[in-house]
Amino acid sequence: MDADNKKTFDNLISSVKSKVESMQKAKQEAEKKQEENTEDPTPFLKTWKGILLIGVIIVAVLGAIAYFIKTNSSEEGEGE
Repeated sequence: MDADNKKTFDNLISSVKSKVESMQKAKQEAEKKQEENTEDPTPFLKTWKGILLIGVIIVAVLGAIAYFIKTNSSEEGEGE
């Protein structure tokens, strides 16, 4: 009976050790993911794509304003 008890306890101990190791790995992975998520990502408008988008919008608005000014000035000249 002593050999059977020892074998049973050894099995239990090894299963507990494996569970503890898997829990430690899971905890480390969770901490690693949390560290990655806490890093502040760069806001879109501060990236080169965001700056390019702002520039394109500004050029489009200025172009539309210039177009309407030109259209209004040419209409005024035709009437006179």
